[in-house]
Amino acid sequence: MSGRSPNEFLVLILRIAMSMGLHSAKVDDPQLGKGEQQTLSILWTSIIYLNLHQSVLTGMPMLLQPRDYTCAPPPSINGCSNQALALSNPEGTETFHVLFERAVPLASELMDLSHDPTRAETYEAIMHCTAEARHLLLHALEALQISHPTTGEGRKAIMLDILFRRLLLSVHRPFAHDERVPLRYPLSYWTSLDCALAILVHQRDLWEAHPDDSLVSRSFARLFWPDFLVAALTLSLYLLRADSPLDPPPRSRYGGIPARAMLQDALRSCRDIWQLEKDRNVCHSHAFILIDRVVSALEESGCDGVPALRRADVETALDAIGTGPPG
Repeated sequence: MSGRSPNEFLVLILRIAMSMGLHSAKVDDPQLGKGEQQTLSILWTSIIYLNLHQSVLTGMPMLLQPRDYTCAPPPSINGCSNQALALSNPEGTETFHVLFERAVPLASELMDLSHDPTRAETYEAIMHCTAEARHLLLHALEALQISHPTTGEGRKAIMLDILFRRLLLSVHRPFAHDERVPLRYPLSYWTSLDCALAILVHQRDLWEAHPDDSLVSRSFARLFWPDFLVAALTLSLYLLRADSPLDPPPRSRYGGIPARAMLQDALRSCRDIWQLEKDRNVCHSHAFILIDRVVSALEESGCDGVPALRRADVETALDAIGTGPPG
């Protein structure tokens, strides 16, 4: 499906929602009970999630910015430099919608940074927003009390985690593949590797769910196949460079990232999942062929001697996905 059709559909949803006043559902209305206000707020937050996720998939700016509607809390980050993102909920239980609603300004800031043409002047803001995003994801794991990826709250946490890791991949990508990136931009280098691997772990966890949950988990996983493809291609770029350092310094925050052999195993598992899905449509078939070529090249050449053309193919595919949804 082209990027245009989903965008047109999303514009229609946004117009209908705003015409119904969902964007102002937090305004006190004596005719609405607390439960009704909460339901409307959840519905509007879900629409904003679709707005943001579609922007990530297409590589285009958000159709609706937080400043364009009234129910979003004022941004707690001014250029990602003034104050930490407030995460605690004084009113009660943390839920996906509560966490996401407060995280929208940060997500919007990351989207703006990913489209900023003066990247050299924004890297400090990127560094700060990266730290904020990591804090958010750690808090979400604790707040939603994740015990298993197939639970309802577990799947909601995965939605939030994949979304923000895709945002981090997008904002760091121009730096992460610089020839001297490990020395010049170590944060971008290790953040991109970490996010790509984490997204593929979600794919494997969902696909290997218990048989009682496998139907729902696999259907849920299919919603994120463009994200899984971007993660697989990103990881491929690291592995196709024989000189890529894949063992971070032990004292760094990334000291737990697996080395080359374990990363190849993660990519191999991803390839096996795509093989099961390759007959669903032509997009899945092309994704499997590309990832299978990378895995085969790595298995044939080991750590050295991987043809440069194959890496160029992966970079071209990743560039194409970054400017619109595959297929």
